[in-house]
Amino acid sequence: MGGRIIFSSSFLKFVSMKIGRSAYTKSKNLAILFAYIALPFVLYFIPFELLNKQNTICLIKNILGVECPGCGITKAIISAIQLDFTKAIEYNKIVILVLPILIYVWFKNIIIIYNQTSL
Repeated sequence: MGGRIIFSSSFLKFVSMKIGRSAYTKSKNLAILFAYIALPFVLYFIPFELLNKQNTICLIKNILGVECPGCGITKAIISAIQLDFTKAIEYNKIVILVLPILIYVWFKNIIIIYNQTSL
């Protein structure tokens, strides 16, 4: 038998499944990583007039007629991404707390996905 190794067919199927899953997971992680990186750029180029024309979906504002603490946070975050911080604070003052947390979570997820992809 001089140095020849014989693998069972079930072992070869297991190895090919692991390699296939690994390649699929890596490509999926690359797609998610691309989406995470592209999202701020897409939000930067959203025409702000489009957001101002939209009706609100806030149940509290629609039913009770008063703004809830979260009203305007989407517009505020997009304004901050577009570097218009005064308008962001006008839409919702909570953006001062939410935006740094959002940026932290965004960077943390990018690092986690990048580390999973590079393995």
